[in-house]
Amino acid sequence: MIFRRWRACFGFILALSLVLPVVAAAGESGRASDSEKSASSSDGAANSAKGVHPATELINTELAKFWSANNIKPSARASDYEFVRRAFLDLVGRIPAIWEVENYVRDTDAKNKRAKLIQRLLYDPYYREEFEDHWSDMWATYLLTRSANRTYHEQLRAWFAEQLSKNRKWDEIVRDLLTATGSNDKNGAVNYILAHLGEPQNNSREEGQFDMVPVTSRTTRLFLGIQIQCAQCHAHPFNPEWKQSHFWGVNAFFRQVERQGQPNMDNQRNAPAAVLTLVDNAEMNSTSVVYYEDRQAVVKAIGPKFLDGRTISASTNRRREALAEFVISHEMFPKAMVNRMWGHFFGRGLGQQPAVDDFGEHNPVIHPAILDGLAAQFQQYKYDLRELITWICTSDAYALSCQANNTNSKPEHEVAFSRMLLKAMSPEQLYDSLRTALDQPPDPKAANKKKSAGIRGISEERKQLREQWLAKLTTNFGDDEGNEITFNGTVVQALLLMNGRELQQELTRAENNTVLNAMAKGRSSVDAVLHQLTLAALGRRANEREVALVRREFTKTGAGAPQQFWEDVFWALLNSREFILNH
Repeated sequence: MIFRRWRACFGFILALSLVLPVVAAAGESGRASDSEKSASSSDGAANSAKGVHPATELINTELAKFWSANNIKPSARASDYEFVRRAFLDLVGRIPAIWEVENYVRDTDAKNKRAKLIQRLLYDPYYREEFEDHWSDMWATYLLTRSANRTYHEQLRAWFAEQLSKNRKWDEIVRDLLTATGSNDKNGAVNYILAHLGEPQNNSREEGQFDMVPVTSRTTRLFLGIQIQCAQCHAHPFNPEWKQSHFWGVNAFFRQVERQGQPNMDNQRNAPAAVLTLVDNAEMNSTSVVYYEDRQAVVKAIGPKFLDGRTISASTNRRREALAEFVISHEMFPKAMVNRMWGHFFGRGLGQQPAVDDFGEHNPVIHPAILDGLAAQFQQYKYDLRELITWICTSDAYALSCQANNTNSKPEHEVAFSRMLLKAMSPEQLYDSLRTALDQPPDPKAANKKKSAGIRGISEERKQLREQWLAKLTTNFGDDEGNEITFNGTVVQALLLMNGRELQQELTRAENNTVLNAMAKGRSSVDAVLHQLTLAALGRRANEREVALVRREFTKTGAGAPQQFWEDVFWALLNSREFILNH
């Protein structure tokens, strides 16, 4: 039975004690080390290391000025335990294993260890494939949404991972996505446009095969940070500069797209996914004119015309290639990616509103110098994604704790980035973190010799299990548009979300059982076993209060059935709010 008496007991205990590591700072694991304290300035902000990249120095300088001008005292530096967990979740999409936490904490190079960790996760052959799989999975969701056919999602994810493995630059990736042709079983990039064709048209020769409305709005949103979907039917209600003509002018670039083949119907979900082909057909929408109706029921016409007014010849048969050039050369192209990356790492964009893809008068940029400066550097470095990630993750702000103080605790202070905001794990991060916690190797030295396994490194059976778990987690944590909702739940809600037969079976399996491994390593010491389990689930050692609580409970109820006792403890840890949140 899943809801055993032990689990009810520990759910209550851990609801009180396992809130977040910053709250547990009274214990040994929650405190910053002496070396970390010495690296921080007297007001709590970390001093900029000498020799940092100009882009990182820009972030540090501009935020320090903002804090000073607004009387904000930044939070203290995150502990080593907090930082290593955050970096693993953000860069490779999972929590670190016990041996990875311990290796990082043992590094005595306090000045450089965080920058070295970021570089290791980005470039080291051991983690490189896992980094590529995590980011390609994320971008396949951005491009297709979670409601997409899983075969097509995997085709696009695999294509994106290949681009990252070659370190192809962001402008090259976007160009290929917008101009892709061929069958989706040979060129996964075509799935982006194929997923957003819109409604079929009555007269394909004049209007095009599809209305291409979804891909129009998604392209400007993803690659320029501009949401023009409202302008499809009327002038934008919040940004008066965007008119219907802007939406339909961009739309006209897509009207030569032709899909060959038919996707599966709803009643064919269990059949193999149909092979679809994407081509440009010059005979479709040969006049290049798109008609739309304004609010006064007046029908208007427009040809391919980009947001900034650039046009192409009516006889041009390579409209998507022209569109790709217009998108890549637009001033918002580097800014859109900078803001999206910033939001990924800090939980919100650089504007007044948290959105990472909604620039406009209604959402003024709070830190224009950071946005403009990082965008200029990103462009100068040929749109290298790993460089951009490095600049952000080696900044002072990224190294701060999530614990607020009385100068930065209110919602309006979030735009200051003077503390790390709590972020809900994505369904993929949650599953892969559960997998990591449940699959702790009994021999860390042996694990260290193997390559870290991303999606490509797991068996077909494990992939199917991953899909089954994700289907359940997505229902609770995500939406069909590929966005994440904010999770502010309690431990009780977490139990309802993640408790189930699958987790119970994993906790009690006979082979490579994290609980049994912890008991063997701890040699029946309550403190040692607890430390192993908290390291496995939360990436830190248990604090003094937690040790005292578990000691007392073990004496009362656990000594007679230690394995069951420790399974219940581990279950409670995995169902805690601290496990679910990225902090």
